Amino acid sequence: MYICNNCNAQTAKWTGRCLTCWEWNSLEEKVESAHLGKKKSANTNREIVPVISITEELSESQTSNNHRVMLESQELSRVLWGGLTQGSLTLLSGEPGIGKSTLSLQIADWFARDGRSTLYISAEENFTHLSSRSKRMNIANKEIFFAQTSSLETSIDLIIQNPSQFIIIDSISLMSSDSDLWAISSLKLASESYMKLAKSTGKSILLIGHVTKDGSISGPKMMEHLVDTVLFLEGEKWENYRILRAFKNRFGPTDEIALFRMEEDGLHDIVNAGMEFINLSHQDPGSIISMTIEWTRPLLIEVESLVTSTKFGYPKRSARGINTSKLDLIIATLIKHAKISLDSSDVYANIARGLTLPDPGIDVAIAAAILSSKTNSVFRDVVWLGEVSLTGRLKAPHLLRKRIEEAKKLGMKKIFAPITKDLQHIEWVTNIEHIRDILPYFSRNRQIDDEE
Repeated sequence: MYICNNCNAQTAKWTGRCLTCWEWNSLEEKVESAHLGKKKSANTNREIVPVISITEELSESQTSNNHRVMLESQELSRVLWGGLTQGSLTLLSGEPGIGKSTLSLQIADWFARDGRSTLYISAEENFTHLSSRSKRMNIANKEIFFAQTSSLETSIDLIIQNPSQFIIIDSISLMSSDSDLWAISSLKLASESYMKLAKSTGKSILLIGHVTKDGSISGPKMMEHLVDTVLFLEGEKWENYRILRAFKNRFGPTDEIALFRMEEDGLHDIVNAGMEFINLSHQDPGSIISMTIEWTRPLLIEVESLVTSTKFGYPKRSARGINTSKLDLIIATLIKHAKISLDSSDVYANIARGLTLPDPGIDVAIAAAILSSKTNSVFRDVVWLGEVSLTGRLKAPHLLRKRIEEAKKLGMKKIFAPITKDLQHIEWVTNIEHIRDILPYFSRNRQIDDEE
């Protein structure tokens, strides 16, 4: 019998590729024991598992297993829903050089306070590298201990023998078993071993993982199912912001993100995250402010557009940060339903600060940016919201009320959006129901600010 390492599918004969999950070289032969199928003796020792009602009150010793350690970073505590849970197994992944080891060392420093200690087990770096990084980050905590090994069995012994309650494994992709196992089987064994260790000892373990060339987390999917929390750190290397997302969290919701700013001494919380991605000091033609939702967190973003006369027979459309097909649809809608002549114009669109946004709630902002560039109109402290349909109708985006309230809180004076009946009483919101409704606000060299 052959079993797939990735999806546990079974097949009678070996094939180079699993016919269920289509993973290459994932089938391993499982030899059934000769004792399999024989009746076990009656005196075989078995674990006694208590069965209790879901409504029964837990004892103080049982509830203590869910104790959370508050960390210095408010942003990280937001994603972890209150702090680091005792006895949890967390997987942190991200692109190379994005800051995984830096964040891990900072978490170790935050945890190793108030009489607690941390054990940092590295399979990638030696003590000299880690010491150099800690000096650069101004970390001089004597309760952070370091060990270098790539052996799974050795790391388990270190965790058991060391009294530290927080363990960092950097990285699980390089942890190999002393037994002769394939790489995928070794990752699976390591994940299972660390999970059992975390639950039996009550120690919190953070695993640092790699990513594949398509950006997904490296290793079998079962590893993500096994751990308690999956965190993913992302950002652009030429920008200093980092976004931490929770793709899975057994101890809380996954609808929060953490925003950090990468500095020389590590990652710092972005205090006013809503204003991080815009620059209100300079508002020029083609620049439009909108409000997006990163899971449940509203953020002001800047949509830029440039409209120029084409020098060739076929006009060019180029977009960065949004899908090019979305830009084509919005241009077609403006031509068809708003009678805007763009057939002989090159149109470029961009989301400032390197953000990539699939949010349909910024469609109106893209259309407004195109019109702003074409008519040289300038808007100050004005937010544009809404989804553009192919019929020209505008639809209210997801969490519209939350976007409007946050925009007002951040100092925006006027909002254009397709509002619903429960929002019609808001004075600073102007209702727009069709793509034609935005045209009167775009005339040659017009400026709209909070005084209008």
